[in-house]
Amino acid sequence: MPCERVYAVTKGVFKAGKMMVTTVKRVNLKMMVTVFCFNLHQMRTLKRKGGDGLRAEAI
Repeated sequence: MPCERVYAVTKGVFKAGKMMVTTVKRVNLKMMVTVFCFNLHQMRTLKRKGGDGLRAEAI
């Protein structure tokens, strides 16, 4: 499953497994930052594997 890697990186690399914030707005902001960081991490991983021509389909 492609989504399992997202959860694995989110929990393992970013230590974002639990939400310790209390309001929905704060959770939304925290998840937005976490997903942005995951996308940067994914692009760096793909670039390191030789993806010079990164396309939207590859991410």
